[in-house]
Amino acid sequence: MNPPLIAWADAEGRGFAPLRTSDTASSAAPEFWAAATQLIDDDVVAQPSVRSTMEHPVYSLRAVHVGRRPYWCFAEQGRGGPFGVAGTCRFQFLPFDLEAGQAWTDGIAAVGGKEPLAAGHADEAAVRRALTGLLLGQPLVRLPGSPAEAAVTIFAVLSVLPRAVASTYAWSTCPLQEPRPNLVTADLPADFRTGSPLERVIDRVRWSAAPGAEAVQRRLAGATHHSAFELLVGLAVRLEVDHELLAVPVESLAALVEHTAATRVLPTPENVPTLLRDRDGRTQLARFPAVVTQWAARHEQAALTALGGLREPVLREAILNPLFDHLLDGSLAGHTKAAAALVREATPEPGPLADLIRGHRVDGTLTAPDAWLRLLDISPWDHQDLYTDPTPLVVAELNGPGFTIRARDLLRARGPRFARRVLEQMTRFGPATAAGLVAAAAQRSADGSALDDGDLLRLGPILVARADTRQTEQWLLEFDNAARANQTPRRAVRQVLFGAVSDLLSRGRLRDPRLVELIQRAVASATNNREPVPSSLQRAGEAPKSTVYASAGTPATGEPGHDRPRRWSWPAGGADVDRRGRVVWGVALAGAAATLVSLAIWVGQEDGGQPGGPSATPAPVTATTPSKPRLTSPATATPFRVTFDRTKPDETVAEIQGQLQAKTPGRRVVYVVLSGAGPDPAAAKANAAALAELLTQRRPPELGEARYVIGEQPIATDQKSRNDVELLVISEEQ
Repeated sequence: MNPPLIAWADAEGRGFAPLRTSDTASSAAPEFWAAATQLIDDDVVAQPSVRSTMEHPVYSLRAVHVGRRPYWCFAEQGRGGPFGVAGTCRFQFLPFDLEAGQAWTDGIAAVGGKEPLAAGHADEAAVRRALTGLLLGQPLVRLPGSPAEAAVTIFAVLSVLPRAVASTYAWSTCPLQEPRPNLVTADLPADFRTGSPLERVIDRVRWSAAPGAEAVQRRLAGATHHSAFELLVGLAVRLEVDHELLAVPVESLAALVEHTAATRVLPTPENVPTLLRDRDGRTQLARFPAVVTQWAARHEQAALTALGGLREPVLREAILNPLFDHLLDGSLAGHTKAAAALVREATPEPGPLADLIRGHRVDGTLTAPDAWLRLLDISPWDHQDLYTDPTPLVVAELNGPGFTIRARDLLRARGPRFARRVLEQMTRFGPATAAGLVAAAAQRSADGSALDDGDLLRLGPILVARADTRQTEQWLLEFDNAARANQTPRRAVRQVLFGAVSDLLSRGRLRDPRLVELIQRAVASATNNREPVPSSLQRAGEAPKSTVYASAGTPATGEPGHDRPRRWSWPAGGADVDRRGRVVWGVALAGAAATLVSLAIWVGQEDGGQPGGPSATPAPVTATTPSKPRLTSPATATPFRVTFDRTKPDETVAEIQGQLQAKTPGRRVVYVVLSGAGPDPAAAKANAAALAELLTQRRPPELGEARYVIGEQPIATDQKSRNDVELLVISEEQ
């Protein structure tokens, strides 16, 4: 319950004194009378010098202490009519835990005044004058309008001020004595200015000037603060009481504006340009990116321009999202590079920009052209899924650094047809690059598509045309080695080599015996695996019978006096083919002091596998012997494999004899090529040499005077078969 109304008046003509009626004196504590007496002496004039205040309400509100407790003190002053000739001053003490606006209306109700809310709204100019004065800390704020209008204005302003802010000022509808600092009041009404001494007193007061717009703008320090201040003005004008704002623990209007800017300002598309101009505004906009997006969608060119000054990631994304459709559709014709520069400047990291582009699809298709992606510094190495055709970039990479890891990864991701397109657009490349491209072209893409044998065959002439050397045949050999190193599927390598060699043959350029040997092996493997072989190579293993002979010192070309051929050519004669379809071609070369024997033999699969037969053909082998047996009839090559256990030599020899009796009955063995197994070439060669030594010592009749040749390269085998030795038996009819 509120304390009773305390009044001072001149009820008996003896001077202004406390009016102790039954309604006041009986229940008002002495400390309230003491507080009222203090106010009469200091702040509230006892007897106004004006003759009558009946036309105007004279109210005031201030925070006071009664004893040790804070209270609101509402005062009403008047003269004439019910206030008496000498005037009356009434005080209503209200608990300080009431909001200031509530204390104002409760005080008016206590004296029977007009309810301020009945006005419906306050005068905006008067509200703005009061709030700007408080914002700038002016000591004397003079409100426009009459005392009755000021009563509404004061209620409006107090309705948006927390208690700690409102209590720093006294609030009055009309001054009846010389104003003191920290006062908000209306001016003296015209009918109070009738030559009274009060008029001269009021006119001598140095009122604070109404703040200019620039001063207010400087104090607000940002668009968001300006919006927050305007929000408070709007609430006050509408007489809306916001209890959440009133509970904010601040002690100045500037602090309340700061809090409101951070928590209440809701930007709209219309005020986005203003908010973007300063950091405070951008911080506020970052909380409402959807509003920024709405604005950017309506004002694309202005949004593009704004991008140049933005660093906040949330705002960049909010603007870029609606702009991408606009930019990528080319609607900013003539400004493409400029727009790209702005976007690139605003989004220095390509990752987020690439993610935005991924989100802009039309019917599931990315709309960003490759040229745009390059302008935006979005690399196909990191974002290859965005590019329609990154071929030129990959070609530049291969022509520069070479077959890098990122080039390999992109080729694998794009699939075989892309690899073929890159290869076709290359101008020059080395063997390793070519092998990498063929490996990519040989793979199967994610959708299951792959290049067929014909596609791979047609890559061969491209390799020949773009080899970065004049030594094309040597280049092809190095290409094959590189393909083996990177484990390119052999079928693909064979088809590419077939295409390359067919192209060379069409121009009569095949001279290197190593390449001849390589192609012979490839044709053999292709035949055994039922792979297509070009017609120009289908007789690759055949030799004219004049090249298979035994007279020492006669070269393979049939030209006396030379110990090695000067040119290799594809044979034109018949071939000796056994029942499994193996074609044998032997070339024997002799020298004066020693004989170098080169055997190029079509047997089995070139990579050491066994499709179509029990054994595989060893790599070309060499050995030196003091003399060379004579071949007098077409030779046949018979391969088989044995396990050589050095602790059981008799069993090994017996197994070899059994194989020879079954495979070469009635034939004379001329050569035996022995190739060891296992990953260690030296160990494999030593094992083959040990078996050759054993056979030389035992001299089984099935081998007669055969010569033994040790293979330089091991045959392929598994972990458990490292003691295997493959024998390639070259025999002729007796």
